[in-house]
Amino acid sequence: MWYFLRRQRKATPIPVFEKPKIPPYKTAIEQLEELRHKKLWQNGHIKAYYSEMTDIVRSYIENQFGVPAVEMTTDEILLGIKPLNINDDASDKLKYCLQIADLVKFAKAEPSPLEHDICLDNSIVFVKESHANNRLQQPEETYEPAQAAEPEKK
Repeated sequence: MWYFLRRQRKATPIPVFEKPKIPPYKTAIEQLEELRHKKLWQNGHIKAYYSEMTDIVRSYIENQFGVPAVEMTTDEILLGIKPLNINDDASDKLKYCLQIADLVKFAKAEPSPLEHDICLDNSIVFVKESHANNRLQQPEETYEPAQAAEPEKK
């Protein structure tokens, strides 16, 4: 009995290694490029194409900026990202994509093949520009040596 208890106490825990987290920016770019290679709209799956594209962008916004975009409407997303100071060109490209996607998903619109490519390209540009803008706004960590406390004079 003593041997069993002593042996159990000495058991070392097995280290659990976590996978390194992939930044939302890289995930979004990879998924958008993968969507391009799936050729959904070329095979007649236009609604699925736009649904997947907007899901990728919404997830990126949520994971990168903390805006709950997955559960928001297009207008709410645009209002939600306004305080993030994303440049107007990138915001306009996002707005265009989300509005076209809404028309496809809810009004059964059929955009031209050129618009399909433009929306995907605009989504990629939005991700890249908003990521670059976010990196510029993040304060850089600097090393400041601790100062020795001076003794009080009486």
